[in-house]
Amino acid sequence: MKARALAALAGAWLAAGSAPGVAFQADPASLLPSESDLQSWRPNGTIQRYQGDDLFAYIDGGAEIYNEYGFRRVAVRDYAGPAGKTLTLELYEMSDAGAAFGITSFKVSGKGRPAGVGRDSQLDDYYLNFWKGPYHVTLTGLDGAPETIAGLLEVARAVDRKIKAAGERPALVARLPREGLRLEAVRYLRGWLGIFNHKGYVRVDAYRFREAAVGEYRDGRSICLFGYAAEEEAGLAFGRLREALKAGTGYRNPASEKDGGFRIETAAGRFLHLRLQGDLLVLVESESAAPPSERLIE
Repeated sequence: MKARALAALAGAWLAAGSAPGVAFQADPASLLPSESDLQSWRPNGTIQRYQGDDLFAYIDGGAEIYNEYGFRRVAVRDYAGPAGKTLTLELYEMSDAGAAFGITSFKVSGKGRPAGVGRDSQLDDYYLNFWKGPYHVTLTGLDGAPETIAGLLEVARAVDRKIKAAGERPALVARLPREGLRLEAVRYLRGWLGIFNHKGYVRVDAYRFREAAVGEYRDGRSICLFGYAAEEEAGLAFGRLREALKAGTGYRNPASEKDGGFRIETAAGRFLHLRLQGDLLVLVESESAAPPSERLIE
């Protein structure tokens, strides 16, 4: 019951920023590879289907984040391959392509290697995640044996071929500065569970954003873009977040920066720089007390 209550709270908070409906290609179950789509691997057992709140029966304790992004339904099937190896394929239909990219960005570690399937694929140990159109795909093996990895790639390629939808990354992600950006570690968030898990600087109710993009950079910086429906909302959020940081545990030396910016030092000796830019809040974390350049903010 607690998990359902959390999901309901997140859904109510995000309702104003929900993406418009989109046309879907097919029932996710129809996109799962059949025996004729594969070479060395075969379907093993029946297809499991979960829709709406039924997801809690499948991943109780982890379903809230899927609902936060816009989960609709999922189809799950096991596959068997050579040497007695098995894997599980989960194909999630999300509310739109942005939601599919977002849940994929949330689930990957940012340390895996590209798998060459779908979009933004990452193979990490014996997990493979990617997205394509409004679908998020997770494949999970039982070990990192070569036969298992080969199976993950074989089944993933078959799914990739069956999904005809395209889809683009959310426009907010494109506003992250590109120079030095670790593309494999970009995160796209649509609610408080996402920000709590990735950049929970202060209490989550201080943000109240519509969407957010988080970029990690090779020089150690982190840049968070919080998007709002209007400049007025962004201005109110700037004030809330500034005051929450000043009152937060572990922060020191708050100071105003030029052009109305705000800076505060963390307990680890890093600096948070908060700037208001139209309908965006820009939060830069770096080792430098110097304010971000105007070129970076623009």
